[in-house]
Amino acid sequence: MSFRIVNESSPTTNPGPYTLKPYTDNPVINLRAEQSGTAGEANFAYDWLAACVSSNANARLGVESAEHLTVRVLGNPVSTETAEVEIRGATGQWLRLQTLDARGRRVGEIIIRQATALERRLVTLTGPAGLYLLWVSTPTQQQVVKLLKQ
Repeated sequence: MSFRIVNESSPTTNPGPYTLKPYTDNPVINLRAEQSGTAGEANFAYDWLAACVSSNANARLGVESAEHLTVRVLGNPVSTETAEVEIRGATGQWLRLQTLDARGRRVGEIIIRQATALERRLVTLTGPAGLYLLWVSTPTQQQVVKLLKQ
């Protein structure tokens, strides 16, 4: 298994630890991992700046939100290239929706800087029929929902 940080490091199998100096003009760190003997690679993008900004903003609140993050798919299985989802429990927080295919590759992403009490969004399901995952996260909570595309 090897991985790399796009535009920052060459592929390596070294177990680490690793150091990276992030810059605000490049807030998304793109990680790529590849397992020898298998086709393709896994991708993960982390927006460290959005996480820092939202974490610092929430730290001033002094109390945790009593709201629990809930994600509901409005129609599952899905027969089109998009699925409508409803998110509650992220009021005033930074919210990220990532759609992943069965191999863990990101096929869609939505970032909401300040969520309302009820967010309704269309998430992308590009690609063939099969299983997709919708990963919804705030700075303090996360939910993963399975989507089945027919």
